[in-house]
Formats: sequence, structure tokens, C-alpha cells
Amino acid sequence: MKKTIFSICLFLTFSFSSFGQCTPNFLFTALGVPGIYPPNIPIPGVPLTGIADGNVGSNYNQTLTTVIIQDTSLDITTLVPTLGTILNIAGINPVMTLTVNHVLVDVQGLPASLTYTCDQSNCQFPSGVDGCVQISGVPLQSGTFPIDVNMTINVEIPPINDPILGTTLYAGGPIDIPTFSAVQYDLNIEGATSLENSLELFSLHHNLSNGYIIFDLNQQSTISVYNIIGELVFKSEYRDKNFRLSKHDIGQGVFFLEFFKDNKRQIHKFIIN
Repeated sequence: MKKTIFSICLFLTFSFSSFGQCTPNFLFTALGVPGIYPPNIPIPGVPLTGIADGNVGSNYNQTLTTVIIQDTSLDITTLVPTLGTILNIAGINPVMTLTVNHVLVDVQGLPASLTYTCDQSNCQFPSGVDGCVQISGVPLQSGTFPIDVNMTINVEIPPINDPILGTTLYAGGPIDIPTFSAVQYDLNIEGATSLENSLELFSLHHNLSNGYIIFDLNQQSTISVYNIIGELVFKSEYRDKNFRLSKHDIGQGVFFLEFFKDNKRQIHKFIIN
């Protein structure tokens, strides 16, 4: 008979967020200047700069507004180098105004416990459609994390014909402009405030054969259990004696047990296999 194994690891504060659809900031979309906002440096007339700081164990939410470009002018030989000689012989200017099909947004450098979602499927924003990116989660470690918000712009190169002979020199089609960093931020995560006398908050017993853990509480507190994606799977108000958790109640996987008392919280991670 396979045993149920409980692994208990002590962590500092950790709270959880749920992902919802974000809302672009009108202040930035009204500017009409393509890019990712808020800016990472001050801009005259724009009161917001950089992203919010966070705290270990506390919900973190930051909305980034995306203002999406509609068209752009560039030398198409930078995208299709083989066209250089052809366009030169045909006397065609390689600098063209290209229609943007879509822009793919990608966020790199987030701490492992933070994720991002977009109000557009797969973070692919159609041409000229402004939107947003929501960074959410609960930081597990303090520090300063360099964040890159990258863009990959997909443009449409039109068919190119010989101006004299009328023959097709290039059939045209969509192509990606190489990915670039649209903006960089420094995400500062401060340490958490834990409960006083936290080591005396509870004692732990576990029964492997029956598959449950018993927590004997030394202080009255509110207890919540979240799964790895931040969903609340158990909650009990103002417990002051003991309570039992079983895999039959909450399932298997990684869980976070939150004790809350006097506006302070403490988190413990445990795994049920």
C-alpha cells in the first residue's frame, strides 16, 4: 500500500492572488505613443514612473499598459537581406511603410512565484489594439529583480514588382522584426513581517498511515490553505486549539498554510504526495 508522505517546509509570509482581466490605463493610451507603460524614466506630464515595489508574502499586482503600433517604416533589406541586390538593380527604395499584423509581448526576469497574463490571447496584440499585461503573484524572496518587457512585431511586406517589366521580384508576406526590449524595470521586493514568537505558534503531528497532518495551535489565528496557483482550498476562522488537514479534503500537491493574527501573517509550505 502506497504511503502518503507529507513534507513540511517553513517559509515566511506568503499571500495569493487570482488572475483577472486587467484594464489599460487611459492616461497612457491617450498619449497615442506606442510602447509599454508606465515608463521607467520620468516623462513630462506623466505622473507615473516605474512599477510598484512588493513584499515577501503579500499579494503583488502591477498592470502594464500596451499601446500597439499600427505601421512602421524601415529598410526591408534588414528583414530580407537577399532583397538588397534585387531592389538596387530595379531602382526601388528599400525603405517602406509596413503594416503591423500583431505584436507579441513577453515578460522576462520575474521571480519564480510571479507570473503574467494579458487581456489578449497568448499576449498577441493585434495592430492598433491597446491592451494590458497583469503581473501577479506572491513573492517568496526579497531582492531587486531586473525585468525586461519584450516585443516582437510582425509586419506585412507587400509584393514587390519590377517597375519596368512588371515581374514579381518578391511575393511578400508576414515576417517578424527581431525581438527587442521595449522597457526595463527594477522590481524591488522587500522582506516580510512575520508573527511574533512565530516558532511557538503551533506544534505539528502527522499520521502517515491515515494520511493527515494535525496542527496544535498555541495562539488563536485564522487559518487559510492555498494551492500552488493561489486558489483557496480551506479556511477556518479564529482557531485556537487544533485542526486536521487530509489529502482527502484538499487533494495532492504543493500547498501554502497561512496563519493570520493581528494584521500579521505567517506562511508554511507543505507537500502532499
